[in-house]
Amino acid sequence: MRTGVFVQLKVHYTPGEDAGRRCYAAARRGLDELRLHRVGALLLRGPSVEARQTGKLTDDDVGAWRALQRLVTEGRTDLIGVCNFPPSLLEELLRLDGPRCSLHQTRLRADRAFNGEDRALAEKHGVVLQAPGLVTTNAPALRRSSALSALAAKRGATPERTLLAFALRLGVVAVVGSASPKHVVDDLGAVELAASLSSSEVDGVLAAHPDRHKPDTRRGMRRGPSKKRKRSSLRGGGGV
Repeated sequence: MRTGVFVQLKVHYTPGEDAGRRCYAAARRGLDELRLHRVGALLLRGPSVEARQTGKLTDDDVGAWRALQRLVTEGRTDLIGVCNFPPSLLEELLRLDGPRCSLHQTRLRADRAFNGEDRALAEKHGVVLQAPGLVTTNAPALRRSSALSALAAKRGATPERTLLAFALRLGVVAVVGSASPKHVVDDLGAVELAASLSSSEVDGVLAAHPDRHKPDTRRGMRRGPSKKRKRSSLRGGGGV
């Protein structure tokens, strides 16, 4: 069993000349700044706008991914993964040879049926799905969802703990950014709560939150409501 701190870095890149080399240099720079020879995981933030519009990875996307694969072979990271990849593009990435994608970090949203398509794809290929900012992202659901509220009341837990436990039961790793001891304790309590949630309780919450987003006309993207986000007092963490 692994002990200690698991360090995970995100690598940003911009398409253009020699994107792979620049992505590799950015990752090495991040390691040097942390004074670490090796990290637990490196995540590539993407894909490119062109890939989202065409539904096909570009040479720059592949080059950036090859840079992370190189860092695996050099012993600089245990795992590599991506952020915010639409299912079709993640499928294409998983078909590439070399060290495989082990992690996919993306927002888990109640108004998207808690990313059923992403979850199914992750389960199919053995990819760990990470959800940053779970509480903040789903602030409207926590305020309005009778299913989540009823489950929280039934279990004598806070809505935030209940949401985290629900995500864990879906097989999703919540990336939390709790800053206070009280919230840390509440978050840790979600692990025990998740173990006790029944399948019928999980299915009840899922049934109460169907996918309300319509497919975009561009492959690999989805379009949601154009309403501006309102600030919420609910806690959360872990930006994408």
